[in-house]
Amino acid sequence: MLKTFKLLVIIATSLWANTGYATNNSEAWVLTNLTGEVMLTKAGNVSKLAKLGDLFAPGDRLITPADGTAAVTRNAEAMIISSDSELELPLAGNTKVFTTILQNKGTILFSAKKKNERHFEIKTPFSAAIVKGTTFAISVNEENSQIQVFEGIVGLKAKGRKKSHDITTGFKSYVSKDIKQKIVISKALNAPKINPHLGSDIEKLAKTYLKKIKLRSQKKHVFKLKAAKLVKATQAENPAQVENPTQAEPKNQLALRFSKKLAKLDTKLLLKKLGLAEAIEQGKDVKKIKQAIKALKSKKITQFKKIEKTSKAVKAKRLEKAKKAKQVKLAKKARRLEKAKKAKQAKLAKKARRLEKAKKAKQAEMARKAKRLEKARKAKILERAKRLAIAEKIRQKREIRKNKQNN
Repeated sequence: MLKTFKLLVIIATSLWANTGYATNNSEAWVLTNLTGEVMLTKAGNVSKLAKLGDLFAPGDRLITPADGTAAVTRNAEAMIISSDSELELPLAGNTKVFTTILQNKGTILFSAKKKNERHFEIKTPFSAAIVKGTTFAISVNEENSQIQVFEGIVGLKAKGRKKSHDITTGFKSYVSKDIKQKIVISKALNAPKINPHLGSDIEKLAKTYLKKIKLRSQKKHVFKLKAAKLVKATQAENPAQVENPTQAEPKNQLALRFSKKLAKLDTKLLLKKLGLAEAIEQGKDVKKIKQAIKALKSKKITQFKKIEKTSKAVKAKRLEKAKKAKQVKLAKKARRLEKAKKAKQAKLAKKARRLEKAKKAKQAEMARKAKRLEKARKAKILERAKRLAIAEKIRQKREIRKNKQNN
């Protein structure tokens, strides 16, 4: 029974060991961008030159040279590490729900996933920063540590000080190694009130925030990212990279992508399918069993990749269909707007004609009225002339009669 249990342990271990996948890969980060000779020290091993796709897991240390930069991502989180920096992922404090990072020196831009509780902590020689989910930068040297918050809130606890502080969007802090000096919190120059949360998008994070980092003694920490060599943690940059065998994904990256599915495989059921269950009980052919499990695991990964490729194709078709439907909808809307525009123009033209007709009718009416007034004026003048003539005749007659009487 003990021998059977040992064999099962060996087989379970073989499911992970051959791909370089550790038991705590859920807490591991993936190196997605590198420039210069960045050194990666795995837990319990000597340092080696880091390469794209390497895992940065608990127990590891990462050091960038004076002319180098690195970027690591994990799900919707990212870190962009400047030149002349050093950071560690301690074995203690890194779980599926909490992340702890030791930043010994350099400048790092952090993008932490948004959650309701505090789940992300960065420890420096002089302070500790705890966040729920935010975008911020920390710079550390032998004299001080500084924080600049672009989005969200960062809780600051300085070494040797009792009081803690909350650094909000647009503000920065300065913590001296001298515990007698006060913590300085000030507003960053020309800091916008609202900034976007960009998750693990390294290119957008670099473009949006790197030039906005304004911290003391930070000038010597340079960011030199190579966008052309950007590698995503969960999938290739485009479908052609997956199909091209010369650009195959690293084994540890495959393990990271399919780890949850591989973990669901029932070892006993697999052995039964392979006809090796009796061999396990009898303690025979351990090497053969391990080889069979390894082959089956590779087959499963191939199946997973085919399923993923199919789902990508289906998703692409759905997106294309949605795009065409949107274009048709926009075309209909454009036609409706054009029709409404023409109707409005016709209505305006009709209204203009009505106004022009009314104007002409008014002018004609005014002309007729003017004629009537002129005619009335002439008649009045004529009537007055007649009355004056009659009055003159009456006056003359009176004059004649008066003269006769006097004679």
